[in-house]
Amino acid sequence: MRELAIERERFGVGRPGDAQSGAGRPGDERPGAGGPAVGGAATAGHTARRAHARPRWAAVTLLAGLLLALAVFASRYPRAWQAELSPGEPPRARAVTLAALGEPVAAAYAMLLYTQTFDSQAGTSVQVARLDLDAIGRWLDRALDLNPDSAYPLLLASRVYAESARPDQARRLLDLVERRFREAPAQRWPWLAHAVYLARHVLGDLPLALRYARSLREHTAAAGAPGWVAQIELLLLADTNQEQAAEVLLGALIDSGKVADPAERAFLLGRLKAAEARASPDERASVGESPRR
Repeated sequence: MRELAIERERFGVGRPGDAQSGAGRPGDERPGAGGPAVGGAATAGHTARRAHARPRWAAVTLLAGLLLALAVFASRYPRAWQAELSPGEPPRARAVTLAALGEPVAAAYAMLLYTQTFDSQAGTSVQVARLDLDAIGRWLDRALDLNPDSAYPLLLASRVYAESARPDQARRLLDLVERRFREAPAQRWPWLAHAVYLARHVLGDLPLALRYARSLREHTAAAGAPGWVAQIELLLLADTNQEQAAEVLLGALIDSGKVADPAERAFLLGRLKAAEARASPDERASVGESPRR
């Protein structure tokens, strides 16, 4: 019965006898004691809701004012920003491995992620040619020490940084690719092959391209690389009017079994004949070859 009485008071329903009892006693707060008590409860609830809404609007107004003040301050006093061009020296392999909880592969990925995103600073991108690419090369070198099976450090060195670097920086990065290629030719020959292309067509340095091509031919003999890798040097010699040297190299490749396919052999001989046809008698004589008729 007590619960029923409480529910009646909540919903403003009086006891059956209260309807005939009139207006109730002064100060009587029971819902059935008269109309004014019910209206007073509604007014009190509305006032409580308004009082509860005031702090919310005050907080929103305060936050908006703070944001406006921050925007005005930032516009009047811009932050002095200067691009960082060097990532510094790479951390020692042992230290970065300990930081990665003894996981050298994870440590290598963290170093590569830092290196690759180093040019993105303060919402802008620093030109690669402005960066200290010698220091970046040392970061890539250290990452490859930590994870020798990864091809990503040499890909970044040859395809991302060397292509956008100044000529002197590009040569040092390509030398890094050649040095690390010799450690695992079977896995790393694609990056040195790209270095040949950069040296020949981007840097315009034919002796450097020939050096890389010769390194490819000498170190991929037993590495399972495609046959055309060993023929890059031959094609370079043919395209630079060094037909005599190219013919000697082609004979060596045929004797070693590197050019066993008749169609492939015919293609290379055709390239040599085309190069010979383009060369003038003076150019042939400059490479020690008498003019052919």
